[in-house]
Amino acid sequence: MSASMASRAREIGAFQAYLSVWILLSIGAGLTIGTTAPWAFSWLRDFEVGNVNLAIAILVWLMIFPTMVKVDFSRLGSAGGWRK
Repeated sequence: MSASMASRAREIGAFQAYLSVWILLSIGAGLTIGTTAPWAFSWLRDFEVGNVNLAIAILVWLMIFPTMVKVDFSRLGSAGGWRK
């Protein structure tokens, strides 16, 4: 990794800097699970209420909720500490 990439990763955080890598890893995990354990997707598909898959609904909610409440991810590391 070049010095400019390292400084950029520190500026915006490792998750944001390597978002493409995380997406590719997630796709790979989904393909691997689908190939080795296709029953897992059949099992998840059975969790439907009114033509809405609960697993998808929960995951979409978890993705959207931090944006709705304007979570500042840069301050999550200090969320448990008290400052005087």
